Amino acid sequence: IRDKLIHAYFGVNLEVVWLSAKEDIPQAKPVIRSLLEELDAYYA
Repeated sequence: IRDKLIHAYFGVNLEVVWLSAKEDIPQAKPVIRSLLEELDAYYA
């Protein structure tokens, strides 16, 4: 998605971007949080 957002300009399907923001990002949040906690524990 990043390449399309950065380079496609007017060819970006805003519905796809919104759907991703609503569904994909919240699903990734717990995974990212867990990785950050592991890194914090490792470097603490």
